[in-house]
Amino acid sequence: MFGQSPKSITADQDPAIQQAVAEVFPSTHHRFSLWQLETKEQENLRSMSDEFRYEYEECVSQSQTPAEFTTMWSALVNRHGLGDNVWLQEMYEKRESWVPLYLHGSSFFAGIRLTSSFSLSNSITESEVDEFISRYEQVVEQQRKEDFRCCNLQAVLTTKEPVEDQCRQLYTLAVFKIFQEEMLQCYNYFAIKTFEERTVSRFSLQRCGDKNEKYTVRLDRLNLDIYCSCKMFEFEGVLCRHALRVFNLMGIRELPSRYILHRWTKNAGYDTPRDVNSLSSKGELKELMTCCPKEAASSYMEAGTGCLDKYRVVY
Repeated sequence: MFGQSPKSITADQDPAIQQAVAEVFPSTHHRFSLWQLETKEQENLRSMSDEFRYEYEECVSQSQTPAEFTTMWSALVNRHGLGDNVWLQEMYEKRESWVPLYLHGSSFFAGIRLTSSFSLSNSITESEVDEFISRYEQVVEQQRKEDFRCCNLQAVLTTKEPVEDQCRQLYTLAVFKIFQEEMLQCYNYFAIKTFEERTVSRFSLQRCGDKNEKYTVRLDRLNLDIYCSCKMFEFEGVLCRHALRVFNLMGIRELPSRYILHRWTKNAGYDTPRDVNSLSSKGELKELMTCCPKEAASSYMEAGTGCLDKYRVVY
């Protein structure tokens, strides 16, 4: 990974693991795994009332800002007289490692949800190793098939928007399917401009027929920087339906390149860019700046050997 620590890691809520992650990967966001969270919640919420469990779930899942979460959590704890509950105190202190609001807004998780995971036992039998190898081979075969489909098939467009065709050309089929769903859903929202100063505008978006689903989108028309309160792009690396709706309303028909992550494109596996900021010396930087253009040029030269017309284009 070119000397860089991972942006995020999902592991147990264990003191030893937390300490190790903090020491070895100080800049990495540590997220607690769901299966352990669910176990802890079942243990500690079993004696709570149905009303408390409902309000607890609402606080965790529906808060959109840190201030809103803090307010709802404090009200919840005080209303039910649980200010001295040790487990709730610990969970609040570690909120940035498990509450969706903080996870979506603070770190990139490549869209990996807090889905149930498997635990690895300390001892693995020979039959389990055989099963692992068999499943691994199945996954590799499936990935090869997916690569073939990406190179030889095109997804069907559902709108006449140029932005959809742009993303179809660039994204893998799997990621384009996610983007396409966001594109279709964006038409279910209406937007009201609530603020404008120079090149910056702020919009309030609400889903048609649902007064509770509201989001805020900020757009700078000068450089086409866009930000949504749902923070889907920060979490998944794909623009959300709310941002796409604002782009559509403003007549922006092509996504800026920074909103199409290289890792989600068809050629990501064959053209992995190196981060120049990770290089430790001028010599490494010079080598990179020499080799990368040569590699790119070689691919064009090879493409131009098919026939005379291709050669002329490449030349």
